[in-house]
Amino acid sequence: MLEETKKETNTLLNSLLPFGMEQILKNGEFYPYAGYMDKNSKMVMLGFGDNFGKEKEAKDFIKLSETLLQGICKENKAKAVGIVFMVKTAIPHDSISKIDAIKVVLEHKGDYSIEVFLPYTFIDRVPTFGKIHAQKGKPNFFFGK
Repeated sequence: MLEETKKETNTLLNSLLPFGMEQILKNGEFYPYAGYMDKNSKMVMLGFGDNFGKEKEAKDFIKLSETLLQGICKENKAKAVGIVFMVKTAIPHDSISKIDAIKVVLEHKGDYSIEVFLPYTFIDRVPTFGKIHAQKGKPNFFFGK
């Protein structure tokens, strides 16, 4: 059962992450967005705008995404959910340095939660993606509320 849960969560990750990467390549940034895998394993994407900039607005979009996904989970309409946004994160094995990254928070109804980070840097204004890494997440959608 856990293998199927991880597989479905990875499928959602692979559905969500490319859009963020594309936006970093095109615009150097993006507003947070979300998505979920419905009960029939169909991917559903959620977006809220195309304006860039203010950190407060990005936090508002993250909160709105969380609220919408919590409602979808409560109504038992999803197997897995995810939110994608930009962060500054510690470089693995370096507790001092921070780097830009795309963060994907994923949760599956099979009691599985993970946070995935894809770091990136700009060299001559061209983004270069680093090695993806992940850590255990905390329940916020199916079991956290």
